[in-house]
Amino acid sequence: YTKLLVCDVSEEEIVLEERLDDKKPISTGFFDDGRFYAAVEGNVFFYQSNGKMVDFITVPASEYSVSCDGEALVVLEKGNAEVAVYSPKGDLRTQFSLSEKVFSLKVGNGCYYTLSESDLAVYNENGEWLCAMPIRSGAVDFFVLSDDSLLLCFVSGTERIVPSY
Repeated sequence: YTKLLVCDVSEEEIVLEERLDDKKPISTGFFDDGRFYAAVEGNVFFYQSNGKMVDFITVPASEYSVSCDGEALVVLEKGNAEVAVYSPKGDLRTQFSLSEKVFSLKVGNGCYYTLSESDLAVYNENGEWLCAMPIRSGAVDFFVLSDDSLLLCFVSGTERIVPSY
């Protein structure tokens, strides 16, 4: 089972303590308005800041990842390259398909950035492809920086690139 425990450290109290049977944890995080989410195998649960669950979604993909920018939660179904964007309340905002299978997706600066073995692609807020930049193989992660550049992380070091779109 997975145990979800959320504490309000300023009030020194437990806001939520929940046991999710037969669910492998994927990710948790907070939205800017104080709401939070818990992504587990097969589901994403959306909670109010007081710990009350307001909604949940079922994710049919066996492998998925989530990315949160504080205002929205982006769910990437890795096997079929499908993306769904949800509000902090769990409402579906938009859905789109990527041009290729990717292993990582990040949100930042009003865009979606995807990383595959051979390139890094940029999509606008509506899921429309803007550009792709070839990268050397072996990237393990990347970060979206506030100046619209991207920091690619390799086992042997890092590389900063600036998308041109």
